[in-house]
Amino acid sequence: MQQVAPFIPPWAKWLNGIFLVCLGLGILAFCGYLYYFRETLILYAPFLLQAAITTFLISVFSLLLAVILGAIATWARLHPVPPLR
Repeated sequence: MQQVAPFIPPWAKWLNGIFLVCLGLGILAFCGYLYYFRETLILYAPFLLQAAITTFLISVFSLLLAVILGAIATWARLHPVPPLR
């Protein structure tokens, strides 16, 4: 059985090209921003790294807590004893 390629209108190809050009310009602008403010970034890098690690740890612990509480709630919901249900 032969598969047929989906139809892509010509304007979608142009739109895709415009998006990629804007994305490239945005990346170049961001790199220029990082280069221009490199002294400030180097100065604050330890604080930013510490904040990123703290944010990551909070998200991991909240995910674990959500999974544990969800498992307990599911177990209670499926339990045959009515007061637990």
